[in-house]
Amino acid sequence: MNNTLESFAAVSQRYRGLCFVARVCVGAFMLTCVIGVAARIISPALTHVALVLWLAGVSAMIAANVCLKCTGCGGHLASRKGAHCPGCGSRLLSEPGWLDPRQCLACGLELRFGRGGRSFTVHYCGHCGAHLDERGV
Repeated sequence: MNNTLESFAAVSQRYRGLCFVARVCVGAFMLTCVIGVAARIISPALTHVALVLWLAGVSAMIAANVCLKCTGCGGHLASRKGAHCPGCGSRLLSEPGWLDPRQCLACGLELRFGRGGRSFTVHYCGHCGAHLDERGV
């Protein structure tokens, strides 16, 4: 197995764990809000629980995004810049248009970024082209 794959395994495990925590916290926050509205309970305790769940979810999302760095070059993996395709590692990326995202000419992956973040999984570092993860993060 490639040394970069082995060293990135801890990063991807931490990223996936933080994403899971974020989903659970945001889901529990939404459930708390629904229960409070349905039962017509507006208590300080329920409000505090909801606030803590929301803050924990947002903190986990931010921490997950911050920890996502290449173990080879240290570049941020969710960056818009980079010479390599995060899907296949190829250097055949088109230049972005005003309304069109960058696209890999080798595998056809569109590098779209929106309100929800990126719309693609990362298998290779966009900066150095190192193979990082089989499943993708």
